[in-house]
Amino acid sequence: MTHHLEAFSKGEDKWKSLKFAASQSYPGFEQVTEIWANQRVNAVSDKLTPSQQAYYKAAMFEAFAGFDVRGANSGILDKLKQRLIIEDGDKVGGDIAKLLIQAAGQNRMDLVNQVGNYNRSMGRINY
Repeated sequence: MTHHLEAFSKGEDKWKSLKFAASQSYPGFEQVTEIWANQRVNAVSDKLTPSQQAYYKAAMFEAFAGFDVRGANSGILDKLKQRLIIEDGDKVGGDIAKLLIQAAGQNRMDLVNQVGNYNRSMGRINY
């Protein structure tokens, strides 16, 4: 964490600070990545249900730099996708999972907003 803050305090952007922290130590990288993911999820928490937030966060870890930074995370997305399917049914739950994994991997807020609009139309969220 201190490596990230050190780089950030010297004017580096979040991505460069993250890369610097990762180069210094894996535990630091893991901690900073967790903070980064939490910040991104918090930024959309008013648009997504708790199940969708969990899936979005897991998708970020899987998509981040093409590898799973938390290690042996296989199966997590499948389990979380099942929660989406229980919440919305096979078709809609599967579509939401596709949108969220694309949003996570491509940093596409428009896709998160689509899911948020659906949630609002279903009365799940108010914003």
